[in-house]
Amino acid sequence: MRASDVIGRLRERGVVLVPGAGDHVVVRGSDDVLTSEVRAALSRNEPAVLAALAVEYDGTPGPCVRCGRAAWAEYGAERMPSGELACGDCVLPGDVEAGSVPLAGARENGP
Repeated sequence: MRASDVIGRLRERGVVLVPGAGDHVVVRGSDDVLTSEVRAALSRNEPAVLAALAVEYDGTPGPCVRCGRAAWAEYGAERMPSGELACGDCVLPGDVEAGSVPLAGARENGP
């Protein structure tokens, strides 16, 4: 199975995978999904997972802090007041009220 397939399957189960500092993958999710076996497999395949994430984020400002997918300006991504990114699917009304800012290059009428 390809690393991108593993990433997709884990995301379907609510796991967030994003590149972290020092060539490591940051993994967030519930313990019932992120079993010790899954964590060990991710650790063994960390270079491949990082490479797949790099391909996914190529040409974007980076990953969504909430779901880990690419935050594309064209699809409504916004920068939160904290500086973190949220993709168009994860931006909440409260984010706008708190002062989030649409990324440059977003289309006014959507993609």
